Amino acid sequence: MEGIEMLDAPVTGSEPQAIEGILTFMVGGKKEIYEKCEPLFYIMGKQAYYMGETGSGSYTKLANNTMGAINLLSFSEAITMAAKSGVDPELFIKVVSGGGASSGMMVNKGPKVLNRDFSPNFKTDLIYKDLGLAANVAKELELPTPVLSLVKEMFQMARAKGYGGEDMSAVIKLYEELAGIEVKMN
Repeated sequence: MEGIEMLDAPVTGSEPQAIEGILTFMVGGKKEIYEKCEPLFYIMGKQAYYMGETGSGSYTKLANNTMGAINLLSFSEAITMAAKSGVDPELFIKVVSGGGASSGMMVNKGPKVLNRDFSPNFKTDLIYKDLGLAANVAKELELPTPVLSLVKEMFQMARAKGYGGEDMSAVIKLYEELAGIEVKMN
């Protein structure tokens, strides 16, 4: 269609951030169109970044979700190890949140894990889809991504166990099953 411009503008955050109006937009497309639309992003979110030409917002989102999924698995492994060794998981999160190993995934998903609340903010099925898209981009770029490959398989395992409709933090159940424990509030 003539006269219609388009931006790709995925967001960071999920349902709670959307409700609070604190999403961050990653925008790709023509810069002049971004600048015209920029006030609209601030109505719906707290930040908007122009990432470059069309597709740049989507590429940023896939890289962001890859990093988030990797961080979530890192957190899941570590907190399962801590709990299995007798460390209070809630105290573990408090201690780690003050150091270099802290992550947004730990801060956002830690309470869901401890409270056994796997109601979806971002479903396991959705992160798996995004990891598949990220793997396709990596292939197109001829970029080796061994950690992405492993993380994608872990989420596939979670889907095979029936956690696809649950929050992506349900991936911890794989580690819990292997460890023979449940990570929860004491």
